[in-house]
Amino acid sequence: MKEGSAANNCGYALTAWITLGFLHGGHWWVFPCLAQDSDQEWFCRWRAASYVVGILVTAAGGAYCRSGTARTCPGGEDMSPGCLFAEQTIAYQTIYILHYVGLAWIFAHWVMDGFHLWSWSQQLARGEPLRLLATNACLGRYLYSSILWCAVALATLTWTVLFEWTTGNAEQPSTLNTLAVILLMEFIAVLLLSCLVVRMWSAYTARKITAGAP
Repeated sequence: MKEGSAANNCGYALTAWITLGFLHGGHWWVFPCLAQDSDQEWFCRWRAASYVVGILVTAAGGAYCRSGTARTCPGGEDMSPGCLFAEQTIAYQTIYILHYVGLAWIFAHWVMDGFHLWSWSQQLARGEPLRLLATNACLGRYLYSSILWCAVALATLTWTVLFEWTTGNAEQPSTLNTLAVILLMEFIAVLLLSCLVVRMWSAYTARKITAGAP
């Protein structure tokens, strides 16, 4: 592998990622163009497709929630967990949650992808399968998606149950910025913890294989 090719790959992907990549997932459209084999290419295309689905779910849910179907919150805020679950219809609650599940998916994807851009660029240049950060585990069909879904589930639990956020009213300022920081920290923590678990599991299985060898 030429180091320049990895650097070029990273430059292309980073440009797409940093230019509001969470809104379009453009780096996943760059990666197939850099792939050295069909397995790499199709994996990247599937990830790009999952990003598009997340964007569509987010957009459709947002359009519905802003269509005037919401009931007025008694506290004067635009929305809060108390207003969502006490005042809104089941249909509105469901679509509102799905809207933010889609948003959590694309935002978690974008954050976690950013940690991998350099290593994936190297692996693409070498024609190797893409691997999880700081591990030898291939992302495969399910590993990366499972980590993303864990992050989405934690984020959804946080904003629906654990953190009492509000869009703000005359007496209380908005806490959405605080919520956004919490979710960002959660996404990073899920990624790093997942990498640690995978590394520990790989070391454990390697020791078992070594111990069982004649």
